[in-house]
Amino acid sequence: MEVLFHGCASAQPSSFPTIPPPAEAARRWWNAIYCQTEELWQTITSRDTGKIYKEATWKTGQILILLLRLLLLIGISILGVFVFVWLLGYHSGHWLREHLEADQPTPAIILNRLIAILLLPFQLTAIWLDRELNQAFGWNLKLTDLLPPPDPNLLPPSDGADDT
Repeated sequence: MEVLFHGCASAQPSSFPTIPPPAEAARRWWNAIYCQTEELWQTITSRDTGKIYKEATWKTGQILILLLRLLLLIGISILGVFVFVWLLGYHSGHWLREHLEADQPTPAIILNRLIAILLLPFQLTAIWLDRELNQAFGWNLKLTDLLPPPDPNLLPPSDGADDT
């Protein structure tokens, strides 16, 4: 059996392995370490390795920048929605408090006003649909009879010109 010192090739015996003497075992151990170190150094100093790591570093930087942009966009969007909802609630509460302190309505009046506010979009849609169907096809369906009349205090101010 031939063992080469500092060589990466060694002859393998065809018989069962035997326990080598300590000096030969140390040489085999050193030979294995030397071959592995040599292979590692060749891989590290290869041109392809530097190119691959340079591209990987650049691509990782791109991915991190895009990820940070996405997280920033999501964070700003969440903050914007939070501020919008907070301001909407704040101003609605302020308006309601001023209204309650000025008029001092009873609970029945407050409930009637709330129902009128909730029905207003449906009433305005029924008025618009009645007008459009009457003008376009001559149909007079009277959809406005299905809903109570809208509260005049909630309607937008009229410019004085009737566009019927």
